[in-house]
Amino acid sequence: MCYQQNVYYPCSHNLDNCIKCDNKDKCTDCISSEFVMEENDICISKTLVEQKYYYLNENNKYSSCSKISNCDKCNSATDCIYCKEGFYLVKENDIDEIECKNVDINYYYPITEGTKQYYKKCDKDIINCEKCTSSNYCTQCKNNYVFVEDDHTKCEDFSTENYYFDNDSQKYRLCSNKLSDCDKCKFLNDILICTLCLSDYVLKHDENIQCDEKLNLEDNPNYYINDSGINYYSCSLYNDVTNCEECTNKETCTKCQINYNLYNNNKACIKQSDIEEQKYYYDDNIQEYIPCFILLSGCDSCNSKTKCIQCDEGFELEINDTCISQSLIEENSYYQDEDSHKYISCTIIDNCLTCTSSSFCTSCQEGFKVNNNNKCQSISSVDDNTNNDKKNGLSTGAIIGIVFGIVGFLLLVIGTIFYLLKKFNNKRNIINIETIANPDDNIKEKVDDNIEEIVVENIEEKIDGKTEGEANNQKQNEVEIHHTKRRIKNSKDN
Repeated sequence: MCYQQNVYYPCSHNLDNCIKCDNKDKCTDCISSEFVMEENDICISKTLVEQKYYYLNENNKYSSCSKISNCDKCNSATDCIYCKEGFYLVKENDIDEIECKNVDINYYYPITEGTKQYYKKCDKDIINCEKCTSSNYCTQCKNNYVFVEDDHTKCEDFSTENYYFDNDSQKYRLCSNKLSDCDKCKFLNDILICTLCLSDYVLKHDENIQCDEKLNLEDNPNYYINDSGINYYSCSLYNDVTNCEECTNKETCTKCQINYNLYNNNKACIKQSDIEEQKYYYDDNIQEYIPCFILLSGCDSCNSKTKCIQCDEGFELEINDTCISQSLIEENSYYQDEDSHKYISCTIIDNCLTCTSSSFCTSCQEGFKVNNNNKCQSISSVDDNTNNDKKNGLSTGAIIGIVFGIVGFLLLVIGTIFYLLKKFNNKRNIINIETIANPDDNIKEKVDDNIEEIVVENIEEKIDGKTEGEANNQKQNEVEIHHTKRRIKNSKDN
């Protein structure tokens, strides 16, 4: 019973499931064995303890697991067995305690110990692993790390060039699987080559780049070693001396390939036939043979440093015994000399760029153009000549005016003739029909009289407006002219 303000209450009045108490806040005994005493002196269900929501503390009372950060169930104050929603039991390192943390579980794998399960980060057991399902099975490596073959127990650093990607299997493989005795490799122009051999092996550079035992190459005269001592190069393929077979270094040769002889202090392998055919020029100053194509571009054979005898394919011999590209000839920048059959630059013609002969230019330099004589003439001089022609001749307007004047005059003459013919036809229609029916009765005289009347009539029209004296004189002259013409015509008719 509890006493308060001279009133007694049962302990269960303020404390659930309590049978004995010291006061309203402190229970000393629970109502039955189904309840246990919590550290705050209240009774809690024994079921909650059995379900791991409470643990027995050092005072022989029960404490809530919620006292542990984000923990829901536990075995002790340091042993959480189940976290609140959204949290997971995580052990970051082997020495760390297991704690409830809010993490992305995809980057962790579960570990079960009895009835307890917690998580550990994937890269703790599998280095450079991003995601995993167990301590020895990675499902995804970190960036720049890959699985080799089908081995998911480790993630390898692909940047070390110990591996290559096989397109056929779509997997990464060790270099040694593809290239014998190779430790590191890479793709060069889609071809896998070795960059470093395994111990006691060196790279042999010939038709392929492959590994060979160092002992096999150390005394081989067909190969020379580079400064690093891990690369051996073929004398025939990687020597500055072309056509070399044996050598001691990159710059010199000790033995040439078949059909070639050593010259120039062991720095050249040359065919004897090429010397005879003058494909090389011997320079007395340096006492060496020099290929003609080095002395003269496009030259095949020569007899001096500056004189080519025959050009290579695609080149032609110029007049100064050097070689020019066939393309320049096709562009008409050169023409062929008829006597020597050598080619001469069109620029030898004054201000000419392209031509077909020494006297026929087809295009000129800037400021010039081809004239009627197929030469190049200054554009300014051509313009001056044109201007002079304009000054000395008639203008276009004047010529057009003259043409129109001539045409107008011709139209006036034609109109006058047409008018006279019409007058004549009208007068002829009024001639006496009887006279016309009897041509033997002086018909010619009658016709002449009619014509004379027409002529007189036309004359009168012409003298209209003139003085009487001027009119009579003109009329008399016109009639005399007319009679004279008629007499001439009649005499011809008779």
